[in-house]
Amino acid sequence: MTIGEHGKLEAIERKSRTEKKLLAAMKEIELVIDSNGGLYPLNNGKLSQQELLRRAKLSSAALQKRTHERLRNDVNAWLRRVLKKSICGAKSVRKAVTDRVEGVKAELEQLMQQRSESELEYIEAKDALAKQELRISELEQENERLKRAISGGNVVGFPATVKKALKGSE
Repeated sequence: MTIGEHGKLEAIERKSRTEKKLLAAMKEIELVIDSNGGLYPLNNGKLSQQELLRRAKLSSAALQKRTHERLRNDVNAWLRRVLKKSICGAKSVRKAVTDRVEGVKAELEQLMQQRSESELEYIEAKDALAKQELRISELEQENERLKRAISGGNVVGFPATVKKALKGSE
């Protein structure tokens, strides 16, 4: 293999590595934008050819070479496509983030209100339960009193511990 042929093969490999790095960075950027609801969170929300090159860890002049003309056109087409579907620019990003924060604040406020209402319902239910338990105790005492009155004093009530033991053995 001659030096010239070896040089051509090296140039082809270098071009291929550049394309792979750019494609990987493009996929990564798209995933980041999708996971952030259309916002590009880095570089103050600005996505450009230079930002793509930075993310791909390539020099800022990499796409200016004549050998990368087709790749540069592909990158520019990709940028146009991504920028159309994403929120770009500091003002737009700030507005989108502010809108999202306001939405989250409203949701948080609603959750806090629901928690307060649930807490009040719990307290009311706990009070109602205590009243019902008191009423049950009163009715049990009255029931025992009435049983004794009906029997003419022949029935003697068991202490509570004996009653529980008898109920458990049944």
